[in-house]
Amino acid sequence: MAPASSIRICVLQLPALLRRESGLSPGALSPSHSPLSLSSRDSQAVLERKQQQMVRVKEALTAAVSAYRKAAGVASSAQLPFVTEFQQTAFSSSPAPASSTSILAALSESLRASDAPTLPHEKREGSVAPLFDLLVLPEMWSTPYHASCFYAFSESLPAPCGSAQVKSGESEAALPQEKPAEAAETLAQLSPSFEFMKGLAKQLKVCVVGGSIVERREVGADGKDADENAPGEKRKVELYNTCCVFDRNGAFIAKHRKLHLFDISILKADDPRGKGMIFRESDTLCAGTSLTSFPLAPFGNVGVGICYDLRFAEMALALTQQRQCRLLCYPGAFNKTTGPPHWSLLLRARALDNQVYVIGCSPAALPPSVSGEGEYPVYGHSTVIGPYGDVLAELGGAPGAIFASLERRHVDLFRKQVPTSVQKRFGEVYTQVTEVRGSGCMHQPPDKEV
Repeated sequence: MAPASSIRICVLQLPALLRRESGLSPGALSPSHSPLSLSSRDSQAVLERKQQQMVRVKEALTAAVSAYRKAAGVASSAQLPFVTEFQQTAFSSSPAPASSTSILAALSESLRASDAPTLPHEKREGSVAPLFDLLVLPEMWSTPYHASCFYAFSESLPAPCGSAQVKSGESEAALPQEKPAEAAETLAQLSPSFEFMKGLAKQLKVCVVGGSIVERREVGADGKDADENAPGEKRKVELYNTCCVFDRNGAFIAKHRKLHLFDISILKADDPRGKGMIFRESDTLCAGTSLTSFPLAPFGNVGVGICYDLRFAEMALALTQQRQCRLLCYPGAFNKTTGPPHWSLLLRARALDNQVYVIGCSPAALPPSVSGEGEYPVYGHSTVIGPYGDVLAELGGAPGAIFASLERRHVDLFRKQVPTSVQKRFGEVYTQVTEVRGSGCMHQPPDKEV
């Protein structure tokens, strides 16, 4: 029997939605194009591509759960971690004009109708047996990872209903809450990916870390959320790379806006591997301003970062020291330039530095048949790291899933054995870093000579 403080997780590595599959007209493929002025044809194309990705979530979950049940049945026990990969041809290759409600109903039926026997630890709650406690989706799982598609695929999001977003000195009562039930129909139309993830959590009775989607926020002249009841107010649209978190009842409990935007310039001539990569997220997206964590009983607190956030050790340290996180989730989409040398290294470093579990969830790498300009070269290799910095499970580039068990006692034991968290000497020895200039030179405090 699993320890009372352990949780089971499922990490899905889904096929990426390609830019060439967006279905958008040439006029809609522009970083400056407002989603509010999309033609009805383009709006329908966006909806159908998002629904196609929802179907792929269903297909991946159905295949992964079936494979895990069969493997565990053969071994007479649920052996974890368990890794399974799928052929690209196993997934829908065309737009799917089906509502999220019907897709979720089909998922529920597929899991019930699976020819593989359910496992002893699965508890029947409603129509679906929760095989795991936490489901993690990839970054930009329902959006082509290309700046020209961000506006068209963006979604309006409500504020979380929980306290995960509370900043220091701010009362939970002061936070705006999730939109009331009467707005559900409008939200489903404007935010189909959000509504699907919410329904997925509720249907499966699991917590969902929803990778990321492009969030659209309308702001007034004062920089605050635009008042929908103030016609004529000057507004602008801001876009964020945002991860939504839902609890087992489908409640929207946390929202993480990517803090560090992916602005890199690696020329092919300067890349030891001869690939190169130039990308500027900040040309289209805005950066978040706060840390995000949420409680996951019985394990403890979970911190969230997105892709490039992984490179910042200070953020992971704050999540573990200030928010007492024992697990860090990083939906990410490293590319084939930075992925091979850095992805696993950074995941392991964040885990070992902070003595926590770390999950990196990526879209699948592009299939060999896809090449040419305009497509982001995803690396794949979703990974689960233990608090000792050990790789517990890793996928390759193909679509697939990881099932693993995370045990709180392993985190607590290692922190007791090697108590680095209480041995840090901030304010006593370490020099405070106040700013890092774009040139790469460190800016010292005014009272220090350079």
